[in-house]
Amino acid sequence: MAVSHSVVPARWPWWTVPSVVGMALACLLGGVWTGWTLLAGKVAGQVATVSVLDLAKLSAEIEQQQQANAALEREIAAAQAALAGDVCTAENPQGAPK
Repeated sequence: MAVSHSVVPARWPWWTVPSVVGMALACLLGGVWTGWTLLAGKVAGQVATVSVLDLAKLSAEIEQQQQANAALEREIAAAQAALAGDVCTAENPQGAPK
């Protein structure tokens, strides 16, 4: 008769599952608490850039944003124009010179 020797015990102790679940729960709660603390600190540290009640600053910020949007639209138009033509032709296989 062959005797089987196993590394894993035939029956785990009763406290194994509750201790593993408890440690997992503790780690999960620690991660949630840490994330919440960091997020709350970051949100609390933010300062509003313009007061809604200060119309002069608000209109200046809107004008600045419109200028930034116009600059982005010009960049997009330039990129679309560059992509509109043939990139590689039989006459110029390396593409158009820049």
